Amino acid sequence: MHKVITVLLDIQANDAKQGSILAQIRILEAQQRQLVAKLKAEEKRIEESRQKLRELEHASLMSNLQVDELDVQIREYQRSLNDDIISYKEMEALREKISLERSRINSLEDHALEMMEAIEAASTALADTERDLETHRVEYASQMKKLEASVAEQQQLLADEKGIRDELAAGVSSYVLEKYNALRINFPDPVVGISDGTCEGCKLRISSSTIERVRGERDLVTCENCNRILYIV
Repeated sequence: MHKVITVLLDIQANDAKQGSILAQIRILEAQQRQLVAKLKAEEKRIEESRQKLRELEHASLMSNLQVDELDVQIREYQRSLNDDIISYKEMEALREKISLERSRINSLEDHALEMMEAIEAASTALADTERDLETHRVEYASQMKKLEASVAEQQQLLADEKGIRDELAAGVSSYVLEKYNALRINFPDPVVGISDGTCEGCKLRISSSTIERVRGERDLVTCENCNRILYIV
């Protein structure tokens, strides 16, 4: 086999290995992003729960203020009934208002009780979720640390392989290397064998004259169909 072909095959194998390492790095980085996204999603759910609790507490406060205001109004109506000199019609109107306001107070108090139960349930759920988040933070931090170590390890492997490729590339001319690199833009395997008269890259028949030139090993020969660099298997 032509010496240059041997070097190019080694470079091709190195490129394939680098591709596998890069793919592994991308997988690890995707896992890192997923961890970050999970944590952010949990934090968002907790903030939404906190906001819901704040809204419930605010609504409860407003309801209690309404009860207090109605109670003050009822007291004022009752004072008028007891102390003011008013007509029978005015007295009946005040009694009706007192009855109506007391009915509203009862309704508000029932609603306030329901809201207090909702607040208690929301508070308990929030506390549980916050505890879970703290547990998950520790778990995520541990997983992230492992992923970061794995990424660093793969990046070192990639750097090592790039160093090996540079050494291999030094063994061929710049013209050959440029041709190989240009082919690699379109093909993961710029250098392929000839098997049973067929290019192993494009799977098409190779002319006998081309095959003879490859056998001669005097120069690099390319497939007349796909332009890959050829060698005899």
